[in-house]
Amino acid sequence: MFALRREPDLLIYRQNVGAARLPVGNGRERLVRFGLTKGASDLLGVLAPGGRIIAIELKAARGRTTPEQEAFLEGIRAFGGFACVVRSADEARAAIERARRGEME
Repeated sequence: MFALRREPDLLIYRQNVGAARLPVGNGRERLVRFGLTKGASDLLGVLAPGGRIIAIELKAARGRTTPEQEAFLEGIRAFGGFACVVRSADEARAAIERARRGEME
């Protein structure tokens, strides 16, 4: 993410998604979900000058996407955005170059 924040035409944010059990009183808890939606990409941004949405899923070397993450990425692409999975800062920078060229992933 820090490498991408240096890109002058890209506004990018970390998107946290998850859930937590929070106390509501009388010894009870409530499950609270947070974030955009289950499966939302780790990094979401906008590429200037056209305002194209960018969704980047971050994975470790052997990490795999969940079905919900795949559906989110495909949804972004279906509406003209750029969506991909990256495993390093170099891959993320290369992905942004592809997005600038109009590629979908």
